[in-house]
Amino acid sequence: MKKSGYFGIGCLTSLLLFVLVVFGSFYAVTKVAGGSVEKIGEKNILAIDLKGNVPEYSRLKNDRYIIDQTSVIDIITAIKQAKNDDRIYGLLLKPEMFICGYASMNEIIDALEDFKTSGKTIKAFVTIASNNDMLIASCADEVVISASSSAGVFLKGFGVDVTFYKNMFAKFGIKMNVISAGKYKDYGTQYTHDKITPEMKSNYNRILKSRYEQFVNQISQQLDISALTIESVVNNEDFMILNSRESLKVGFVDKIQYEIDFLKDIEGIFDTVLTSKKYLLAFNNKDNKNLYKKVAVLYLSGKIMPLQSDYSVLSANWVESAVEDILDDRTIKACVVRVNSPGGSAFESEKILKALTRLKAKMPVVISMGDYAASGGYMISCVGDVIVADPYTITGSIGVVQLIPELKELQSRLGIDHDKLEYGKKSTWLNPLNGLSQPQIEAYRNSANNVYDSFKKIVLKGRSEKFTSLEEVEAVAQGQVWDSISAKENGLIDEIGSLNDAIKIAVGKSTIKESFERVNYPKRRDFFELLLADKLGISEMKTLLFKGVSDDIYQQKVMFETLEKNSTQTLLPADFN
Repeated sequence: MKKSGYFGIGCLTSLLLFVLVVFGSFYAVTKVAGGSVEKIGEKNILAIDLKGNVPEYSRLKNDRYIIDQTSVIDIITAIKQAKNDDRIYGLLLKPEMFICGYASMNEIIDALEDFKTSGKTIKAFVTIASNNDMLIASCADEVVISASSSAGVFLKGFGVDVTFYKNMFAKFGIKMNVISAGKYKDYGTQYTHDKITPEMKSNYNRILKSRYEQFVNQISQQLDISALTIESVVNNEDFMILNSRESLKVGFVDKIQYEIDFLKDIEGIFDTVLTSKKYLLAFNNKDNKNLYKKVAVLYLSGKIMPLQSDYSVLSANWVESAVEDILDDRTIKACVVRVNSPGGSAFESEKILKALTRLKAKMPVVISMGDYAASGGYMISCVGDVIVADPYTITGSIGVVQLIPELKELQSRLGIDHDKLEYGKKSTWLNPLNGLSQPQIEAYRNSANNVYDSFKKIVLKGRSEKFTSLEEVEAVAQGQVWDSISAKENGLIDEIGSLNDAIKIAVGKSTIKESFERVNYPKRRDFFELLLADKLGISEMKTLLFKGVSDDIYQQKVMFETLEKNSTQTLLPADFN
């Protein structure tokens, strides 16, 4: 029987090795073949993929077979590459329910404006143009809208939706104890209230007003339409979508045409319509300069969670690894840290801050804030020599909250009996079946206040040129959320600008005096590279599969997994759209 067992294991191992060898050989061949591309004409147009939800940066590299995920960095790389490619005569933009952060959108817009300096053309085709779609399309030399009766422009303004769970939890006998440090620190309010509180309203209205005004002014400048006209479209309740004819009259578009006719016209002008995905796969790394001076851009995106192997969250484990990679490359002379995080675990945030502090000891570190650099996201930003925020950035939220679930009523309803024996007064405090006594609540509140005081000290140390006392920090803290203009006025940031602006500042603070190469971190790896490096475990596979179900459900899953490990959070309470 033993021999039979060993034989079975041996066969299984041999089969696994055979599959890996075949797959590896196939991968190697396609990897080599990936550098070549079918012959194209002399005059081509590059179609940029602008559909669905697009992350700013992905640690998973696109390949031809397993991973197919376009990031904002991929889009910008394709645009920059096409600018200097003599075979590319123009860009074709077809934004369709394009979803990405507004700060990320600005980076794409900067790349498109830079592309136009080459004298090449940009054409755009839209069907139902949302806020994002219209922002991107407005960069084109010509915007064509579908002649379909259902086509049009849908500018909806900005809002925030908060789902409250208090009454649902009460039906099940579940209570969530929320202990916060900071008057306006309202993460967790959705578990204790059934509507938006005055503090939430004060916080959110400031952000919504700022984003609304920024959007209206940006569209107004790019399309040369008055801000009042745009506002009248956004706020007109007589229609949901401004139809094609009205969109043409207002000036949102230049032409009405069915898509099939539009594409025929394109094909009549250009030899080939290339897709950005195939273009990047074919010409990836062709423009690598291999210069001796480099600037690293370290992308820190997602909620801050202590999940070591989950590629979709921001954890100290992989940040520390990325910092080591940067420090190992002696040609890197400066680093820009791109922060796009609403915060998360306080403990994990401090670990990330410490890793970035090691980096700062070796080179200039400039922070570039994306859509969110709030709460824990702001904490890690305090390491920067200079902080640059996008016009759409949401920042601040300096405060702490603790979430402690209580299931005492639930167990009673289910007829579950519970008893305990204690040696040490705090031995059973973490059991949600016991409920919270007043001494426990006070102990948790003291812990939250201690973390809050530490947070403010981190801000005071990192922003010492702007703040001279903890009292000054307290005035802008308390969980208050700030837009970029307000954040600059109150000293939380230094400049309002783009990622490219942050890179220029970093270069100016470094020893770089000539041309330099930009390198992005963490390093991107494809599926097979991760597999060989033993970095793609069961958790990654679960993540890849689970995220396909629902991002909202997935984020709730991640949050509760995190709360199991650490109840103290520095997190922004809601998503703004």
